[in-house]
Amino acid sequence: PIQDSNYDECRTLGTDAYAISSAANGICMHAHDCSREFCLPTEFDYDLPSYVVDVRNEDDIIAAINFASDHDLEVSVKTTGHSYQGSSTKRGSFMIWMHNYPNDGTI
Repeated sequence: PIQDSNYDECRTLGTDAYAISSAANGICMHAHDCSREFCLPTEFDYDLPSYVVDVRNEDDIIAAINFASDHDLEVSVKTTGHSYQGSSTKRGSFMIWMHNYPNDGTI
């Protein structure tokens, strides 16, 4: 499971958007304050998924959805990471990380 301390790697990257996008199994937010509920840096808990799967092909996506269904896990999907309201890294979810999925438009 993802722990709050997993986010430490993200903070060390500062504002380097490219590095942030590819780090820490996708849990990093471009605006670090938005790693917490309501984007408030100290008043709320981290708003991070519980689990992350790095999908690289259609079979990975199918397996991830089936796994989440079999284990009654709520799914979130992170593509580019531009969800500042946090829907892509929803707390407690099983996040499907699309960063390493080929950009070929065949989903």
